[in-house]
Amino acid sequence: FDRARANRLRKRYLETARKLLSLDDVLALPPYGIVLDPRCSPWVTYTAPFGGFTWSWHWHHSDEASDPVLTRYLDPATGEIGSAIQTRLSGADDDDSLEAEYYTALQVWHTAQETAPLEGYVAFEFNTSTYSGKVSDEYGFSDATFSQFARASLSVADTQGTLDTQESRIFNFIDTDWGGGTSWSNFVSAPRDIHWYYFKTEATFAQGSALLLEAGVFNMSWFFANDESIKTADDLNLRLDRIVVRSCP
Repeated sequence: FDRARANRLRKRYLETARKLLSLDDVLALPPYGIVLDPRCSPWVTYTAPFGGFTWSWHWHHSDEASDPVLTRYLDPATGEIGSAIQTRLSGADDDDSLEAEYYTALQVWHTAQETAPLEGYVAFEFNTSTYSGKVSDEYGFSDATFSQFARASLSVADTQGTLDTQESRIFNFIDTDWGGGTSWSNFVSAPRDIHWYYFKTEATFAQGSALLLEAGVFNMSWFFANDESIKTADDLNLRLDRIVVRSCP
């Protein structure tokens, strides 16, 4: 075994591999070579003031439950976004229920930098972000199931009618009481905390197309109760700190 010859062959192999893996050398080998994936476009950041807003609400309840109290937070100039929901049920009988939801969103126009899906982050600063409730037994066999939760969303729409919406959980509280009664009170997040939520569209948007970006917050409460009184409250007063996006093949 010739060690000197083996070392010369090893050095020659490493030198050949280095040249093959060199980008300049590969690009200089027509018509063959390594084909690299297209690069993502640079990040584009949007902060307040935002260009527009939208909101919607919906609720439904049985005859014994009270109408929910709904509050909206929405200001494109400062980025304020979110909502508060209060629910109440007293004098319950069998099969009482309530569902309430509030959607708030801020919008901005964006130009697609490449023909590709859009990926990015939505960052929310938490101002007031609490949820609480209380369940009390009234009589007989009783139970109640209840939930409070919220989701962050990013919707992307173009002028051709393509709409892609992705969602991410902000918080989710759900529990069941079997006649003993219970109460709860908690923070979704500490005041001034900023949380980032990642999104990537399934749809591809053409380079140069005008895209409407909509960052939103879905806030929802619901309960189903048999012979138990219940009241809940959540308060999601947030600020849209920024939307950060790029086109990424």
